Amino acid sequence: MAFGALKMQTPSRKSIRKESLLPGTTEKRHRHRDNFPEHVRQVLRQWLFDHKQYPYPDLKEKLLLCEQTGLSMNQVQNWLTNARRRLLPVAGNARYRKSHSKLLMEDSSLDE
Repeated sequence: MAFGALKMQTPSRKSIRKESLLPGTTEKRHRHRDNFPEHVRQVLRQWLFDHKQYPYPDLKEKLLLCEQTGLSMNQVQNWLTNARRRLLPVAGNARYRKSHSKLLMEDSSLDE
């Protein structure tokens, strides 16, 4: 590479961290990602397991979930997308249910 032709480097997406300044300082801190409250997760999990045969809500159901949980449409959609990937594939596995009963919520409909 020639002396004057330095390539500008941009940070990759993985290296960019969400940071914020502490009030009144120049010190940075990382933002803490909060999980949804338990009652919100309970409403969403209940809907998911009640509809595990076809866990894709229509617009009316999404609006109802938004109203019940206080979440935005985007938050509900993202939670359901992640839950379909994380919770449903293992919901039928009895050994997983036994060891993760707190995570999956005690639900007799899973024993079908």
